[in-house]
Amino acid sequence: MSQRSIHTLKTKQKAGCNEPKADSGGSKAAEAVQIAVHEHCLLHYGTSYVGGEPYRIRLPNVDVWVVPALLTSPGYGVVGNVGMVVVDAATGAVVSATPQEQVRAAGMRLSREKRHELEAAFRRARKA
Repeated sequence: MSQRSIHTLKTKQKAGCNEPKADSGGSKAAEAVQIAVHEHCLLHYGTSYVGGEPYRIRLPNVDVWVVPALLTSPGYGVVGNVGMVVVDAATGAVVSATPQEQVRAAGMRLSREKRHELEAAFRRARKA
């Protein structure tokens, strides 16, 4: 995560900006978290994986963002959910994520299940 993203998260928290208990995207903090998750997915899972819509969860001792890891395909878009990434709301750091082997296995499974749809979308995209 960039220093700017971390600064944005810390500034919002110091200013007392309170999102709802389970807040989805739309806020600057959610955008910064989504950027961090995109980076994590790219570096750990591969170029076909991105972060989905972040949800903030506040518990008595934990304040985190939970973001689905999604498999994508050119011409098709989001294929499906393959894991989760958890980001600390205070620091903006990824604190937990579905292991790479599980994400890639889920991605392969989804690709096999939707192979005909993905191939058709790829052919349509190439013709365009």
